[in-house]
Amino acid sequence: MGMPDHVVQPKSVESQYPYSLTGDLHKAHESAVVERLEQVTTLAFLAGITTQIKLVTSVMIIPYRNPILTAKMLSTLDMLSKGPLILGAGVGWMEEEI
Repeated sequence: MGMPDHVVQPKSVESQYPYSLTGDLHKAHESAVVERLEQVTTLAFLAGITTQIKLVTSVMIIPYRNPILTAKMLSTLDMLSKGPLILGAGVGWMEEEI
């Protein structure tokens, strides 16, 4: 189960989405109300109710987070879920959210 790490979604995004041919970010979802659940907390919840899925952070946007606390949270989640927790880490692509 992969979890995205966008804490907020700006109303207007001028940055080009680098993972589509057109540079557009999922236009179909722009008007939808979407819950933005916190990534690590949600993965911990999922780890507590199932053993049948792999846990993946998708790309964790590192500038959002304290590195020491994040490392502790992720190592705890990995240990309690009996791992492996798969970590994707990056700086993000959307200038408007940084």
